[in-house]
Amino acid sequence: MIVDGRVYRLVSKRVGSGMFSNKAMFSVAMTFVAAGGAVAQTAAPTAEQTAQSLDTLPSAIESVLLKNPRIIAERDRRDIAKETLTQSHSALRPQISLTSSGGFSRSGSTRGSSFAGSTQEIDYYDSKSKLASIGIEATQTIYSGGTLQSGVRQAQYGVDSANAELMAVVQGLILETSTAYIDVRTAEGELSIRKQNVDALKKQFKAAKDRFEVGEVTRTDVAQAEARLSGSQADVASAYSALESAKAVYYELVGRPPVALAPQDDVVIAAAELEEAIEITLAHNPTIVSARAVLEVARQNVKIVKGQRRPTIDLVGTAGYRQEWSDGRLDDDNVELVARARLPLYQGGLLASRVRTAKLEENRALMQLRATERSLIAGVSRAWYTVIAADQAIEASQRQVEAAQIAFDGAEQELAAGLRTTLDVLDQERELLNARLGLINAERAAYLARQQLNAAMGELTPEKFGVNITLSSTYDYSGRIHNGG
Repeated sequence: MIVDGRVYRLVSKRVGSGMFSNKAMFSVAMTFVAAGGAVAQTAAPTAEQTAQSLDTLPSAIESVLLKNPRIIAERDRRDIAKETLTQSHSALRPQISLTSSGGFSRSGSTRGSSFAGSTQEIDYYDSKSKLASIGIEATQTIYSGGTLQSGVRQAQYGVDSANAELMAVVQGLILETSTAYIDVRTAEGELSIRKQNVDALKKQFKAAKDRFEVGEVTRTDVAQAEARLSGSQADVASAYSALESAKAVYYELVGRPPVALAPQDDVVIAAAELEEAIEITLAHNPTIVSARAVLEVARQNVKIVKGQRRPTIDLVGTAGYRQEWSDGRLDDDNVELVARARLPLYQGGLLASRVRTAKLEENRALMQLRATERSLIAGVSRAWYTVIAADQAIEASQRQVEAAQIAFDGAEQELAAGLRTTLDVLDQERELLNARLGLINAERAAYLARQQLNAAMGELTPEKFGVNITLSSTYDYSGRIHNGG
């Protein structure tokens, strides 16, 4: 993307009392009013730019989502939650183990004694044997007081929470990427404006010197023009620095330097009215989705702890076979099926304390959910009115640019007629410069305000940018939970 000679222009569609329809659009077109006072126009890409492959915002977002370490870490956290769910399902299934042993034994003993003056015969006994055994045991819990079933539901809500947290990170990174993207384009636009302002001031400086040589102005006028030119050149250096800083942030986030950034697509507001925006926020924002899942995790934990007061019944089946070789062969086999029941009677108040703790955790999660709801409602309301204010700021900035251009053109003509001084023209030049810079920054703010509003509603998803990626797990979980992976 080449931004020389262009600034952003906002196009939006409203309905009713200033609220946005679901067709509300923001289009960014880089336009610039030429420093000499020409009409604003859209600059076409140069031949060098056309030869390059334009980097787009969807492409940058895709790179971030596929390679950013925060995404990978959050994806692994989600996979850990899935493993916990798999483990909770395993407790409902039979637990089967196989044991085997084999060995050799030898024992010996003596009988008899020897006394002084007499000898008695001593008998030696030696016994050797070999043995081997194999056994299998299966245990199936047939009643757990509901703890195992609640554990499965708790783990499932844990997966839901982890998925929501992953989506929160995804949308946060999309917002960061959008910000970095438009920051580079805005910095390029500011640099272009300041460079063209330097060119215009060079002409003013030369004209002042020419008029001084013919005696139309004094040396003071020349010094004023030179001072403005030097200050503008210093501003260009600062603009270069700001551009490189923006590029560094982009590189850190995306993993590649920004080269030929294409204009970003229109931003569509996902709601027509503030009330609708609040409804969407409370339904789709990942933060509140996660908070609801955390509350359900706490509720299932209460059921688990209460279930520990109830009896547990296990069905245990064993089968074994044993062989022993000594003087002869001995075979021994057994099959057993028993039911074991356990009922806790007294634990020194431990279970009662655990129940109270679980209920406190449930209430804490509920209060956190309520606080999250309030925070999100306030946040989306602020974002909504920020968009409206940004639109109004752009309209005012556009009028300011138009008026400043007219004032500058008039000052130049009046200077030629002797009705204005060099300082008057320089002041109008600065007013026009500030108006152009104000417009490009107002349009940046409006673009980001829309993105932030969509993010507050939980609608800043990859699909909205045409990015179709799957944040796949490290392992394949298809069928594992129900089939026992």
